[in-house]
Amino acid sequence: MTQSLDDVMTTPDANSPRALGVTIVVCCHNSATRLPTTLRYLQAQRVPPQIEWEVLVIDNGSTDATGQVARCCWPTDAPTRLRVVREETLGLSRARRRGFLEARHEIVCFVDDDNWVSPAWVEIVSTVMGAHPDVAVCGGDSVAVFEEPEPPWFRRYARSFGVGPQGAAGGDHQGSFWGAGLTIRKSAWRQLSEAGFEQLLTDRQGGKLTSGGDTELCAALTRLGWKQWYEPALRLQHFIPASRARWEHLRRLHRGFGAASVPLRAYYRDVPDTWRQRLGSSWGWYVQACCRRILRYRRKLWRAMRSPMESDPDVIELEHAFGTLLELWRSYGQWTRNIRRVQIVEERVRHPHQRPGAGTTQALRLRLFSAERRPVTTTHPTD
Repeated sequence: MTQSLDDVMTTPDANSPRALGVTIVVCCHNSATRLPTTLRYLQAQRVPPQIEWEVLVIDNGSTDATGQVARCCWPTDAPTRLRVVREETLGLSRARRRGFLEARHEIVCFVDDDNWVSPAWVEIVSTVMGAHPDVAVCGGDSVAVFEEPEPPWFRRYARSFGVGPQGAAGGDHQGSFWGAGLTIRKSAWRQLSEAGFEQLLTDRQGGKLTSGGDTELCAALTRLGWKQWYEPALRLQHFIPASRARWEHLRRLHRGFGAASVPLRAYYRDVPDTWRQRLGSSWGWYVQACCRRILRYRRKLWRAMRSPMESDPDVIELEHAFGTLLELWRSYGQWTRNIRRVQIVEERVRHPHQRPGAGTTQALRLRLFSAERRPVTTTHPTD
């Protein structure tokens, strides 16, 4: 039976936050060379004895020795245990789902294979999530560590690489968090799962630079009433290899961001009421809007297709627009179905004893899809 939000949320002891257990999930695909350094930082965690924690490596269809390397790098006298679980279906969203299913503790932290977390990471997430039982998602800050000198354009696009602060001040957070260091309450995810939630986005899939799974999780949970918390004390170093600190890589990233923005709109759209709203929310309207974006840069279009045009921000805008347009074309016919899928999950959570769609009034439909049109947040991958 689907749990209501009030059933899932619990209140901690009035005198001190509960010491919630923490599972660190490292989703990997062919990570044999990157994983040892990441695991060394996890071994250096300083965790109070009252906090139980574990490290869970999800080997997502690797063709190298990722699983073997993980086991060999984790000493027998490490501060906690490490498990390696194989997930054959490629896709970061699938790997995260497997991490949720396998996690033995309430707080699940997703740490990428190139993330080097601070020594107090586990203690901080346990304390923050224990002190705020209405918070389902928590994120922090990251700084870049480059294999080669930093490119001149990097600071402008640091967030595209999951680098930088994610808020102005600690506390309640609007928008979304990137996947590097993303912390989620397992009971909140379970609530989504029991309501039939399935992600529209696969996120990274092998070598494909698809993205958006982190943004989708944040959006799905906040629609149910859960809060997000920005904690600047949560810090990690994000290793940027030379192969990723390239302008060509950034262009591919933004084309992937554009593609991800199409299904993500299902979480930010109203249910159309009048014919004007139906027209403004239609697939065709978005195709036209996307074409207008591309034509805005028509003087650079041909050149951008033939040369890198490094450091030119218009090229990045073009890549995002092209990614959006191509995904709109591929997803023709799924536009309305995606909106309905999001709505059904929300109905099942808010009204667990009512069949989805039965007796749903227009007023309820408009409440489920807030009258305020929130802009789609730019997707940030776990690079």
